[in-house]
Parts: sequence; C-alpha cells; structure tokens
Amino acid sequence: MSIHQDDYVDLHIHTRANDGQWTPETLVKEAHRLGLRALAVTDHDTIKLVEETRREAASHSIQVIPGVEVNVTWRQNLYHLLLYNVNLQDGRLRRMLDDLFARHIARATACRADMARRGLTLPPEAGISPYGDLLPILLIDAVIKAGYATSFDSALDVLGDDEILNSAVPLAAAVEVAHAQGALAILAHPGRVDVPTPTVSPAMLLEMMDDAPLDGIEAHYCAYGPAETELYNRFATEHRLLVTCGSDSHGPRDRRPLIKWPARSCWEFLKRCGLASG
Repeated sequence: MSIHQDDYVDLHIHTRANDGQWTPETLVKEAHRLGLRALAVTDHDTIKLVEETRREAASHSIQVIPGVEVNVTWRQNLYHLLLYNVNLQDGRLRRMLDDLFARHIARATACRADMARRGLTLPPEAGISPYGDLLPILLIDAVIKAGYATSFDSALDVLGDDEILNSAVPLAAAVEVAHAQGALAILAHPGRVDVPTPTVSPAMLLEMMDDAPLDGIEAHYCAYGPAETELYNRFATEHRLLVTCGSDSHGPRDRRPLIKWPARSCWEFLKRCGLASG
C-alpha cells in the first residue's frame, strides 16, 4: 500500500510505553480522524507498543513505521536519535534498549528510595507506568503532583539527581546498531531550544557526522519556525541527508497534537522505508 505525495504523515509520536499518553487505540483513532496515511511510533528507549499499534492501524489502512527515540551522548552532551524501520526482533537492538531501559528504572528506584529515607513519601502507584515500570520522567511528575516541587527543575532538586533523565548510549554505538540491521538513524529536533539538550548548529552537525554516519535529520518539527525549517532542509539537501517530519506528540491532551505533514516533505525518507515509490 503505497503512500502518495499528497498524503499526510507524522513520524515522531510517543505512547504510554514510556512517557506518552497515547494508547494504540487512541493514537490510531486520532490519526484516522486526521487522515494520516502513515505514522511512526518512536517511544523513548523502548519498542514495547510498536507492534500493537501496527496491528491496530492495519484495519484503518494506516502504515506504521517501527521506530524508537534513543538517548545518546556526543561530546558529553545528551541528544535524541530517532531510529526508523527497525527490526523489532533484532537481538543487538533489543539488548541495547533493554539495558538502557533498565538503567532508567534503576536510577528512578534509587531516587525514590532516597526520598523515602528523607521522609518524602509518595503513593505506591506514583511514577509507575501502565506496565509496572518506575520511570524517571513519571517520577518527576509524581514529585510535582505530591506538592514536593512546583517545577521540573525544583523536582530534580528534590530527587537529588539533576541527570536522572540522562542515561544514554554513545551516538556512534547507536548508529552502528541501527545500520547493522538496515535501520535509519535520524537526529531528532536539532533546532529545538526548549529542552536541556544543546541546539545543534550546521557546523556541529558536520562534526557529529564525522563521528557517526547519520542518515538524516528531523528538518520539520512542531517547535520550528520558518527559519529553522529552511536552515535544516537546506543543510540536508547540501549534504544528501534524509529529512523527517514530526509532531513529537505525547498524547491527546499534550500541547503538541498530531500534525498532518505532507508526505512530499519527507519523500526520500518514505521511499527508503519502502512506503513510497517514484
């Protein structure tokens, strides 16, 4: 079932497998309402709900690109790397993600235990995902909801670990795992300014590409203005990189809703994923 250039896609979406709220059912229902023909599930460091979403989407003639957003480090800084068209059964990928996810849980568990030692108690279910995992971002939300903090930064102070979200793998290692199985490695939101990760300038991108052979960049992103979109699209054209389009939506009540990106905006990427031709 081929995608056409006038169709709509959204290639960066998060479910409740980690820090999102979309279920496979609600995500596919909203995607169908919007008229999306393809979407990508890209949860942080887990592929837990990709296959279930793909099964749900099949009845609505929506293509699902299997993906994951991996925490990576480059020159001592944290970045996000989107892996697309992954083989969900690949042993190296699963080992990398299982190890990273376990590190997230261990870090959150240590912080919660330290809070308890200081007399800061939370309800038993606080910070727990629907799958029973105590996760850092959910623990941060629980600390705020419990009244121990009033903001993200003050919650980190309460937890005593300002890098609780920063468990990661080296950028080059994640790209190598992707390429070994034929998946695509795309740098997420290089121009985003509302997160702790540094903005990646074109000059930095060139240095990053010397260290790890990226396949592309997220040149269309919900938080970009026209200048950022033009900058990263031009860079991709000059350096023969693929471009992707993402809302980074985390759920039906998130400030970032799903977006109807024209498929023509990321046509070469869709061709590489086998969803488009010509």
